Amino acid sequence: MDINIINISELFRIDYSLLYTAASHKLTKNGYQYSTPKTGRRLSGINTFTGCNAEYYKDNRLILTVRKGDMVYLPQNSIYTVKTSQCRNESEPGLLGFNEVLMNFGLLDEHGDPFSLADTVCRITMKPERINYYYNRIIALAASELFEYNGLIKALLYELLTDFSVFMRSENITSGEYSRLHTAIRHIERNYASKKLSIRELADICHISESCFRRLFMKYSGVTPARYIAELRIARANTLLRNTGFNVREIASLVGFDDPFYFSRFYKKNTGNPPSLERETNSR
Repeated sequence: MDINIINISELFRIDYSLLYTAASHKLTKNGYQYSTPKTGRRLSGINTFTGCNAEYYKDNRLILTVRKGDMVYLPQNSIYTVKTSQCRNESEPGLLGFNEVLMNFGLLDEHGDPFSLADTVCRITMKPERINYYYNRIIALAASELFEYNGLIKALLYELLTDFSVFMRSENITSGEYSRLHTAIRHIERNYASKKLSIRELADICHISESCFRRLFMKYSGVTPARYIAELRIARANTLLRNTGFNVREIASLVGFDDPFYFSRFYKKNTGNPPSLERETNSR
């Protein structure tokens, strides 16, 4: 079954849920080999290599090599074979009884639909100090008596995935051809509720023409600047409807609408439901 993919760099922007979290660790031996079912992984996962190296293959083709200290994201539905090497053994001093830690989890978007963050396995990349931070936390948790506490695992995963998402997003828009958009995107995300945002202003911030800005923005995000702003407003309105006691008029104002009736029409057009129904559904 096909599954929707939300790019990791966009994850921090959506109201997603983690379900079915579970963790395990194992003492892997040299030459250990494992293949996913033909239908692929049932859930997403993060595998942390604390004491071995590994190679991931798909259709007998090497797709990723990882070393001790690496963390790998395993997408739901992904199909691969993993082979380990240079594994630490039980006789080595300081070994905690495991050299791999696996955290499995399901990802659901704001509509309750499952999604993945990639279509194949990939290394989790962040600043080295942040990788070390999560690596040490994962080892400490795996070695503790609290390893079976799903609440702790879920909290750690939310933090790690958000950090990963923000880092990848920053990498995407501060390098290469999209670097010119960086200032404008930050300006949009800080001021999306403002009625004064205009394409001309955003293009001027980037020191490019309006036509060039529209073309580059569409290539980067897959949507027009106006649609990007609308999605930010809808996402913020969703969060407020689900998690606060603000009424619809107050929420309309907070996301940039003077007229609550126009906001309600705008919200229904973009989500299929009026804001009142969204609140009623999530209060049950």
